[in-house]
Amino acid sequence: MTTVHDLIPLDHSSWRTVSKARWRLSYLRSLRALPHSDVVITPSKYTRDVLLTVRDLDPDRVCAVPILVPAQFRPPALGSKRQPRTILSVGTTADYKNIPLLLHALARPELRGTQLVRVGKPFDEDLRSLASTLGIEDRLVEWSSVSDEMLVELMHEATVLAQPSLDEGFGMPVAEAMAAGLPVVASDGGALPEVVGDSGRVVPLRNHKPGLLDFDDVRDFAAALAETLDSETLRAEISRSQLAEVARFRAEPVREALFAAYAAAREFATVRTGT
Repeated sequence: MTTVHDLIPLDHSSWRTVSKARWRLSYLRSLRALPHSDVVITPSKYTRDVLLTVRDLDPDRVCAVPILVPAQFRPPALGSKRQPRTILSVGTTADYKNIPLLLHALARPELRGTQLVRVGKPFDEDLRSLASTLGIEDRLVEWSSVSDEMLVELMHEATVLAQPSLDEGFGMPVAEAMAAGLPVVASDGGALPEVVGDSGRVVPLRNHKPGLLDFDDVRDFAAALAETLDSETLRAEISRSQLAEVARFRAEPVREALFAAYAAAREFATVRTGT
């Protein structure tokens, strides 16, 4: 049995650098070896569909099993106070995360005075230069690696999570935020619409290629963030809907899907070996 988390290294330039050449070669070799697996697991139907377009695999042997959201990601206690107009962003700064769009959105008039809290890899020189050029560097707060407990606290303090990714194999920060009661504004990159379902705000992007920023996308994403930040009623509605949606990623349904995948693997192995 093999797990394929995403196909992002096939398409995005951040995985084509010299420093990652050995890793990428290993990744490609692993993809070529997939037909030898009795069952392949993906974290989303989106990743399953993409995988079936790039590898000649038996669809019955590719199972979508979502990632488990840990139990500590839950809504804040009654009476907890969120910080006003605070956008949380979680993840790497790889090009497919589309951080430049988020920085340009933060610079728009409708998000004036809004703070961006970043959790993950620190900004590189290019992103810091962009923030300085846009005049928003004093509205950025950066955290590097944090514990799950600290991440939950940050999700309880923030007003909205922004995830403008060009692609995602699943989108763990989105699922965690949904479970923590934090309203999500996400793009339609990769599996994000599948994870959000009907619960949050999904902003369709015109451009899904890194390095080609579409300022209509910036405007639309900023408008969705501003609408969510400005309406406590809307945030409460999104939060309630997200809590119902994220039940798909809790222990029991994930365990059932995983056991079904293992049962399929056992069946295929029995047929293959004749035992």
